[in-house]
Order: sequence, then C-alpha cells, then structure tokens
Amino acid sequence: MIRISVLCVVLSWAVLVSSQRPTPCDAPTIWSGGFTQRDQQQAFFTTGEIYYDEVQQRVAYILLDNEGQSSEKLHIIALYKEDLIYTINLETEACGVQKLGRTFIPIQVPVNATFVGDTILGTSDLTLGDGVEVETWQGKFTDPNGFYQVVVTRRGCIPLNDLFVSDEIGTVETFFSNIVGGISDPNVFVPPGASKDRHPVRDRNRQFEDTGRLVYDASGQRILYVFEELEPQRDVVYDLQLFKEKKRYTMDRNTMKCTITDITDDFRPIQIPNNATFVDKLVLGSNAEADTGVTIVQWRGNTTNPSERDDLFENFFYDITLGFDPDDFIPPKECGSLE
Repeated sequence: MIRISVLCVVLSWAVLVSSQRPTPCDAPTIWSGGFTQRDQQQAFFTTGEIYYDEVQQRVAYILLDNEGQSSEKLHIIALYKEDLIYTINLETEACGVQKLGRTFIPIQVPVNATFVGDTILGTSDLTLGDGVEVETWQGKFTDPNGFYQVVVTRRGCIPLNDLFVSDEIGTVETFFSNIVGGISDPNVFVPPGASKDRHPVRDRNRQFEDTGRLVYDASGQRILYVFEELEPQRDVVYDLQLFKEKKRYTMDRNTMKCTITDITDDFRPIQIPNNATFVDKLVLGSNAEADTGVTIVQWRGNTTNPSERDDLFENFFYDITLGFDPDDFIPPKECGSLE
C-alpha cells in the first residue's frame, strides 16, 4: 500500500503558475480529480480519486487500484487540523487511525521555487495529435528536508505531476487528472464512528531519474539518448542503440570514454502492443476550459522479457516532432567507425 501520509505532503506542494513571466500564483482552494502514484522500487502503482479542501485543511483519497500490492479498495481521510489520518477498507469496513504528524501546506508555489522551463506535453503539431503547454518548478524544503519538482499547465495553473524526494521518506511521485472545481460529496471527509486499528505505511525509494533528448527510428530499429541531467549515481551521458547491428555505444560523463557492447535483446517499438489491455481514457490536467489539459489513453500489459520482470522503468515524452537528423545515429569519433 502507498504511504498516504507522504502522499499528503507531496500533494500539498503541487504548483500553480501564471502565464507570461512565470511567478507564483494562488491555487484553487477546493477541487477534486483523479491521481496515479508510482513506485519504482516496489514495482507498483496506485490509482484513485483525490478530494482537496484547503479551507478546512483536509484531503481525502479513494484508492481504486493498487497493482503490484494489495488489491484492497481503500478510503483515506487526512484531517490536518485534527492531526489524524483514517484508513478505511471499503470492502470489509475495517478502519485504522493514526497521527499525521505533519503540518498542512497549501498547494502553492513556495517562495523559493525555481522556474525550470516550459514544454509541450504531447505535441504542438496538430497533425500528430493533442498537447498542452506546461511549466516546471523545483526547489528544496527544510521541513522535512528534501527536493521537490512540480509540473503545471501554463494556462489555468492545473497541477499535472508532483515529485518529492527526501532521505526521510524516499521518493513520492503523483500524477493528477480530470480535475474539477469543488467537492461533489462533502461526506468524503467524514470518518466512520469507530477507528481503532493502526495500519502500517510504506516508504518509496526511486533509484534514479534522468532527463534529456531522445531520437527514435522504428524502421531502422535504432534509438539515441543524450542525457542532460543525471542523478549522482548515474554516469552515462550518451547512449546509442543500434538493434540491427546489435551494438550499443555509451559514453561516461566523467571520462568521456566510449564503451561498445553487444545488444542481446530484440528491438521493442514505442507502440501499444497488440495484446495490451485498455485501462482508461482521461484528461491529464482539466477539461474545464481550453489549454488546461490533454486527453490521454492508458494501456497496460505484461512483458515477456525475463530481464525486465523485476524492474520498473518509466519514460515521459514531450515536445515531440516528426523526423530526425541521420547523423544522430552515427557513433561519435570517440567510439570509432561503425562497421
């Protein structure tokens, strides 16, 4: 099960920003929508509904899918004024309560937040599909000590993605969807009469996260990654994979030395597999008005590659355009000539 008290902290640091010159802006005080929380190390993700009330300092969650962990359907109520968090099993009605131990923090841009940049989530090319302009903010916290990064729509200040990292609680990442103003059922914040059992919580601990440029050629079965930002434990800044030639070229960021290895896996296109299972169609952000969200379709399935069954990898693509420079797939001179 996810660590709900941590999720509360992460959600409270979602950022809303204004258009033109990026500056902190006031978030909606009462809203609801969907959320997905992913765990790299535990290899599971949780989806459900979120209800946020800044005025009364309370957040509620309906957990509908805990793939990779318990299949329980849970109702979580975090009441910050009372310093309590309730966990209710929707099937058995068993209830647990424990201290929150954290101060409520409104969904605002912290005063020390740093603007990272703006991108198009999806594409701006109407011939390809849909997209929405988003902004990224990041910074550090002192209570608890940690790092945060948030992504919001440029128009409407709708939170899309929320990341929080600290030594105390590990890494928590949340995605928001189908956001609307208001709370349709205020009773979602009302706990049952008796809650005696205490429920354990789990920490999150992501191994790494890298960002950079991707060049993809399905017909030629070749992929290039050029990493611009790396976690401290990661050293590869250049990764060229030529599946037809069965060769992989990587370069170390410290020595800029090239390493050539054989590729043993088959090329896997960035496509929806024929045997994939449809999960849901939703709006990432909000569909309340234009340019505040983007429609996405979720699919899932099982891998047949044994080497990937114990790992969880995520790739997020943005600013997508058609075409590429053929020279991108020529190994650098440090790697020698391509035979």
